[in-house]
Amino acid sequence: MDYMTQWFVFLWGVYALENYLNFRQWKVVRKSTYSDLNSMLKSHFSQESFKKSQSYADDKMKYGLIHEFYETLRTTAFTLFFISPAFWGKAKEISNQYGFDNEYYHTCMVIFLTSVFESIIGLPWSYYSNFVLEAKHGFNNMTVKFWLTDKVKKLFTIGIPLNAAIMCLIVWVVKFFGDNFYIYAWVLMSIVMFVMMYVYPEFIAPLFDKYSPLKEGVLKEKIEKLAGSLEFPLKKLYVVDGSKRSSHSNAYMYGFRNNKRIVLFDTLIASECTGKNEGKGCEDDEIVAVLGHELGHWKMGHTVKMLIVQEILTFVTFYGFGFFINNDELFANFGYKDELEAGVYIKLIVVLTTIMAPMFEIVGLFMTLFIRSNEFEADRFAVGLGYGELLEKALAKLFNDNSNFPLCDSWYAWKNHSHPHFNERVAELRVQTEKFKAKKQ
Repeated sequence: MDYMTQWFVFLWGVYALENYLNFRQWKVVRKSTYSDLNSMLKSHFSQESFKKSQSYADDKMKYGLIHEFYETLRTTAFTLFFISPAFWGKAKEISNQYGFDNEYYHTCMVIFLTSVFESIIGLPWSYYSNFVLEAKHGFNNMTVKFWLTDKVKKLFTIGIPLNAAIMCLIVWVVKFFGDNFYIYAWVLMSIVMFVMMYVYPEFIAPLFDKYSPLKEGVLKEKIEKLAGSLEFPLKKLYVVDGSKRSSHSNAYMYGFRNNKRIVLFDTLIASECTGKNEGKGCEDDEIVAVLGHELGHWKMGHTVKMLIVQEILTFVTFYGFGFFINNDELFANFGYKDELEAGVYIKLIVVLTTIMAPMFEIVGLFMTLFIRSNEFEADRFAVGLGYGELLEKALAKLFNDNSNFPLCDSWYAWKNHSHPHFNERVAELRVQTEKFKAKKQ
C-alpha cells in the first residue's frame, strides 16, 4: 500500500477545503461595508471600529493564507525528501558518538534537534505576526528582546525537557508491557494530564507571567458573591499581566474539585488598562457577567465532559497505534528503513500525523459543534443569573477591544468557530433575556 500517496491526497484535500472556506470569509471581509450591519450590530460597532476590525481581519486572512500554503508545502517537501528520517539518523549518530546507544537517548536527541530546528525556521513567521501584523493594529506590546527571551525560555525550560520526559515514559511503557501497552500508555497520559492541570498554572505559568491577587475592592467582592451564590469553591482570584505581551484580553478558571482559581487578564479590567491599553476593558458588572458565563461551564459540567472526551480520544489513539506499531511497510514508506529503523517515538509521530489524521479531522469537527453548544448553554446560564444585557455589553466591548470582525460566512464559522459568532450569539442572548424577563414578571 502506498501510504505516502494516500496521505498526500488527504493533506492537500484538507488544504483545499480549508482555503475554500478561508476565501469565502475573506470575500465577506473585503466586500462588506458598514451598511451591511444590521441594527443590532450597528448599536455596538461604530463605523470607525468596523473599519478597524475590517483592516485587521483582512491582514490576518492574507497572512493566514500565505502561512498555511507555506506549511503545507513545507510538510510535503520534508516528507518527499525524508527530512524527518535524516533527523532521526543524526540523533542516533550523535547519541552513539557519546556512548548513549539506546532508544531513550535517541528519542531525547531527536526531540532536541527537531524542536530547535522548528523553532528557528518559525521565527520569521512569528516575528512578522507580532512585530508587523499585530503591531500595525496596536496589539503587540513586546520588545524583540522580550520576545526572543520568552521563546528560548519556553523551549529549553518547558518544551524540550517536558516532551522528552513524557515520550521516554511512553517508550518504556510500550517496551515493558508489549501487546497490552495501550492500556498502560493511556493510564500514564491520564496521570500526566491531571498532574499538568495542577503543575502548569501553579509552577510553570508564573515563570513567564506575573500573577497577582486581585486587589480588595468592589470587583473582588462581586466575584466572591457570585461564586458563593453558586457554591463555586473559589480559593484564589488572580490578575495576570497579559498587557506586557498583547492588548488582547481574556479570563479563565482552573483547579481540581474544591480548589478553584479564577484568572483575569489585566487588559480585561478597565481600571487596570493604562498606556497602550487605555480606554479598553470592561466595567466591574460586565466582568462579573463574563464570569457568570464561565462559571456556567463549571455548573453545567462542561469541563468534566471535555475531560471524558479527551480520555476516550487518548485511549482510542493508543489503541489504534497498536494496530500499526509493527507495520514496517508503513514506516519504510516514509523513509524509516534499514539503519534508520524507527523507534517508538518516531512510529507514534508517523501514525498520529498520517494514518490517524483523518480521524482527528472528523473529531475536530464534532468537537467544534460540541463546544459551540456548550457556549450557548453557558450563555443561557448567565442569562438565568440576570446577566443577559451585561453579558451582551461585555461581549461587544471584547469584540471591539480585540478588533474582531462582526460579520462571518456561515460555512467558515461552521468549520472554524468553536465559539458562536457575535451576531448569532447576541441574537440568542436577546431571545433568552426576553424569556427570562417574562418569567420574572
